[in-house]
Amino acid sequence: MSAKLHKFFLTSDCIPSLHNMHTMGNEINLDNYDEEQARLMEEMCILVDKDDNNIGADTKKACHLMKNINEGLLHRAFSVFLFNSEGKLLLQQRAAEKITFPDMWTNTCCSHPLNFKAELEEENQIGVRRAAQRKLEHELGINPTQVPLDKFTFLTRIHYLAPHDGMWGEHEVDYILFMKANVDVTVNQNEVQAVKYVTPEELRKMFANPELAGGMMCLPRAFIHTLVLILYNLSNPPPSSSTRHPHDSLVQAHLRNLPLQVVGRS
Repeated sequence: MSAKLHKFFLTSDCIPSLHNMHTMGNEINLDNYDEEQARLMEEMCILVDKDDNNIGADTKKACHLMKNINEGLLHRAFSVFLFNSEGKLLLQQRAAEKITFPDMWTNTCCSHPLNFKAELEEENQIGVRRAAQRKLEHELGINPTQVPLDKFTFLTRIHYLAPHDGMWGEHEVDYILFMKANVDVTVNQNEVQAVKYVTPEELRKMFANPELAGGMMCLPRAFIHTLVLILYNLSNPPPSSSTRHPHDSLVQAHLRNLPLQVVGRS
């Protein structure tokens, strides 16, 4: 892993040890939720410790239940920020059918590598890249040829916790992936209800007045706004390549202004 791991907790609760923890999952009935979304809750996510070491697997449902999160359950995830050739960021509005964070606007794609060989592979983040390519096609209909694995730029990892309601939430080590590409989008309406491209200024206005977008952003506001400014700079580099900063150094410099704690391995 080349990038440091940052912590970003949206709660004051401490995160205890995972040792000997019994996760709750089967006890929660999903019959009242969308059938396809309930099926996807049985996918097996990759469990990690606070240093992003693989320690096992559990269902997507178990990983997103606040009862388990409050007891320390942590899984691996990714967030894709895709910019077009004009430097605009592709956002998606999550479908109403989604069990966690329905109707909310977020970055291009947020999801999880799954617990099978191709997506467990860690060298050069290839497993996470494969998962990102898979989910971009699943959610947005983007052909994998338009988002090649070697064109994803891995920037950093963020360890963050975000409650949604009393039952569901997120507790992830989130791999931040950046790509600049022009893509054809055909949304999967069970996953996504709308998409839009935005400039940094348009994104700032969405944060200032969420009603303009029809829903709140589901990633941490200060983090995503700062990160998009970083990515916008990367997608519009200065004329002289000699003045460009290494990706991780640029991220580290900007993140110093956020309430992030550097932890784990570099």
